[in-house]
Amino acid sequence: MGSLVKTKAVSKKLGVNPTTIQRWVKYFEIPCPKNEHGHYLFREEDIQVLSTIQKQLQQGLQMSDIKIQERTTNESIQLSKSGISEMDERFKKLHSQLDILEKKVSQKADEVLSYQVLQHRKDLDHMATRLTDLEEKMVVFEEQLLLQVTATNEIRTEFNPVATKQKRNWLLSLFSL
Repeated sequence: MGSLVKTKAVSKKLGVNPTTIQRWVKYFEIPCPKNEHGHYLFREEDIQVLSTIQKQLQQGLQMSDIKIQERTTNESIQLSKSGISEMDERFKKLHSQLDILEKKVSQKADEVLSYQVLQHRKDLDHMATRLTDLEEKMVVFEEQLLLQVTATNEIRTEFNPVATKQKRNWLLSLFSL
């Protein structure tokens, strides 16, 4: 096959702007391979086609009137095979990069989930401790309340003999039913 030349070198050789070269490639659908950065690489045959286009434009033809020679079928087959193998390589690279990214995302999701579970566990332990403390305080308050109620009832009974007698009568009426 021959050596491949970048757009800038072709533009210097033909004496035109690199964007003009790119425009001609797109307009006339010249099948040029690209490097890993997406930049065109030109073979000697491609440069000949571009030179032909330039000559026809210099003769005053419009781009729509310019005819370029069709490549031989052998060249087309060779170009399509190289294009397919190039695309296969790109696809393999993209696929491997995608696999790596999927693994990283999965690992990150696992890390986030583990962190959240640990955080919830700490929160639950803290709430359980607080609940136990509250239950203990309620027991103490209930005991204090019971002592206060008992003490109040004893004081009432000592100072109010009528209430004591009414209580006894009430209890007797319950048992007599």
